[in-house]
Amino acid sequence: MAEFERTINDLGFVGTVIHVGPTLKTPDHQDFEPLHQYRRSAEIDVPIWIHPFRSATYPDYVGGEVSRYGLWQSLGWLMDTRVAMTRLVFYGVFDRYPSIKLITHYHGALIPAFAGHMNAMFEVFDVAG
Repeated sequence: MAEFERTINDLGFVGTVIHVGPTLKTPDHQDFEPLHQYRRSAEIDVPIWIHPFRSATYPDYVGGEVSRYGLWQSLGWLMDTRVAMTRLVFYGVFDRYPSIKLITHYHGALIPAFAGHMNAMFEVFDVAG
């Protein structure tokens, strides 16, 4: 958090970034809450850029050696961003920090296009219950 404060206050940065992906800690992992990055970003009104991080060396399937056909970037990044944002919703980040500003790529990771399907599946699997 000291580096976060330094970049904002001393270097004039206008936000921060959190990388998300299948090889990283999830954005709702308990280790992130003690850092207070969500709280502090909301307090000082700086956005958090949610950026996917998945490389071609991460396979598309278990047992694979690499991602093929550029899927790691063309579809993997969309999936990773969508999963991260949804986990933050269920984790209650927006409830605890209603003024928080998050920036995502790819038209909100296509959540608006899949909102109906996502809601239907949440009901089937009773994720809110």
